[in-house]
Amino acid sequence: MAEIVLPALLGMVFDKLTSSVLQDFGCARGLNKQMEKLSSTLLFIHAVLEDAQKLQMLYSGEWDFGRVLRARYAIFSPSNSLATRIRMGRRLKAIRETLEMIAQERSSFRLSDGVITQMKRRPETGSFVIESEIVGRTDDRNGIVHLLIGTSTDERDVSVIPIVGIAGVGKTTLAQLVYNDERIERNFDMKLWVCVSFEFDLKKLMEAIIQCATKSRCDLLEMDILQSRLQESLRGRRFLLIMDDVWNEDHEEWEKLITLLRCGDGGSKFIVTTRNQKLALLTGTTSPYHLGGLSDDNCWSLFKQRAFGRGEEKNCPKLQPIGKELVKKCGGVPLAAKTLGSLMRLKRDEREWLFALENEIWNLLQCDDGFLLSIKSSYDHLPPQVKSCFTYGSVFPRNYEIIKEKLIHC
Repeated sequence: MAEIVLPALLGMVFDKLTSSVLQDFGCARGLNKQMEKLSSTLLFIHAVLEDAQKLQMLYSGEWDFGRVLRARYAIFSPSNSLATRIRMGRRLKAIRETLEMIAQERSSFRLSDGVITQMKRRPETGSFVIESEIVGRTDDRNGIVHLLIGTSTDERDVSVIPIVGIAGVGKTTLAQLVYNDERIERNFDMKLWVCVSFEFDLKKLMEAIIQCATKSRCDLLEMDILQSRLQESLRGRRFLLIMDDVWNEDHEEWEKLITLLRCGDGGSKFIVTTRNQKLALLTGTTSPYHLGGLSDDNCWSLFKQRAFGRGEEKNCPKLQPIGKELVKKCGGVPLAAKTLGSLMRLKRDEREWLFALENEIWNLLQCDDGFLLSIKSSYDHLPPQVKSCFTYGSVFPRNYEIIKEKLIHC
């Protein structure tokens, strides 16, 4: 997996390069031109990355940015003697050449100066679910349904219920179970499902809601017409709207949407699924429903569905105990259990299962798998300063005992 590169980190390196101490050092060693070129290259890459915070996995080629970071630390550390810094100075040229290569090949990153041209996103979700394949969510389903139908029908506002949980824990699946529950059918005039994902565009959301309500395509362009059409579609009807995979924290945009939805009949409800605790508190009119992980037994059931054919596990008695230990690596996350099960589907050699058990789950799953892609999208939405902390930590090798003062200095 490629190392993660951040503008904040490049800014820190640039500050080091332009410090008076290092400038004096460069003069003493005749490295001024190399340092000037390196600074110029860093500024260019910084400009490219400024608007690319959502595209962190920039390049999966042969260069290792972690190695560059470690060289930077060795060169710039004030604990080094002048003689040591002089010996390390020759690395500047190699670092500069590496960064120049990155700058020249920015088309490989699918980036241009300040523009993101392509971004991999989570597949759009819908309300359909195969209930027989879902395990361990009966209590959660009943809990959400009670929140939806257990309150008075003469409410004059839209109640917003956030379902919050980590990536892959099953928020969308729970929402699908609730959406298709027969009790919901009896208590609501209309059900609406909208997948939001990264882009919270009010006009597009309104169009999607109108299309769900009318079962016909909506090509209205003017905001005023959209607002009128939306209210016509919902007015006087008790509806349940589920907005899946929401990230937006803009309170003003939320208020605009909620205001439009108040045209529904009393008792209308609004479910938001999100990984963002802050957003859950911002949008909810009730306390967030925190969705926890599954038990190991339930994860084993999901794993078996993918790893074996129907009843086939009985023919693999040696693999079962290994598999049960393997699912403990999933930490109760259903998507991890299913992805891991799919990975083991064609493996029937006991040694292959033992190898999987002895390795970290992150080494077993590729980034394009749903599980890691889902987790990475959570990283993409962290504030820049928090992302920088991850990058600083990548300088240290695995299992390294990190000294707090050294980490802060780095």
